[in-house]
Amino acid sequence: MPNDHEFDHPAGAFLARCLQAELDSGGWRSYPFDNWRDCGWCVPCRKAETRCDIVFCNTKGDNWFMQIAPDSTPGIIGSVLAAAEVV
Repeated sequence: MPNDHEFDHPAGAFLARCLQAELDSGGWRSYPFDNWRDCGWCVPCRKAETRCDIVFCNTKGDNWFMQIAPDSTPGIIGSVLAAAEVV
């Protein structure tokens, strides 16, 4: 993988830049990526009302971990109310 021109740690900043470009060309709005727990990168993005964080890090050698999650989730009260169909 090519080295990033700005960040050498953690690995994957070059991938974060590529991901941002692909998201933007696919109709998503990406925001500046950030160091995630000093082991990977987080790329926040949005499309219409959908907002999520894409997080990835190198785990060992050529293995990578990726997680795509909503940028916010309801807390315990909101989850209980939604399950009870009160909301």
